[in-house]
Amino acid sequence: MIDEDGIYDPADFNDSLILGMKGTFAQAELHLIRARLHGGKLHKAAKGELRFSLPVGLVFEGDTIVLDPDQEVQGAVRSVFQLFEREGTAYAVVRRFQDLGLRFPQGNRLNRDEMPHWRDRCLRPRSPQWFQSGKLLTSPPFFA
Repeated sequence: MIDEDGIYDPADFNDSLILGMKGTFAQAELHLIRARLHGGKLHKAAKGELRFSLPVGLVFEGDTIVLDPDQEVQGAVRSVFQLFEREGTAYAVVRRFQDLGLRFPQGNRLNRDEMPHWRDRCLRPRSPQWFQSGKLLTSPPFFA
């Protein structure tokens, strides 16, 4: 093994010890980085500034979460819930979208103004994947 400090032979006892120590330090450093990132999220949340990605169909409007103003997006999201109520599974919803040739929004964004060409990429002429339907159907913001 080679790094910026030297060349190490894992079969050699001393080199093996050094590599083990380097690995332990690397794990400790990763733990500290994760802890700092988590602390930063908690700090932003305490100040009310924490933003996170929303499920398709919801957007931030200032500090509040609202339905996407795009009527086509709202219709697609409503269709998912209506079809799920009728069909019973997320997989069946995807199958019905395919059969009916319905389009589904792909992805979301934090701020509509930051991506002016978002709509061109949002509604694609393809049906949702089963995991997208399942994620949408179990998303807490829709039930709040």
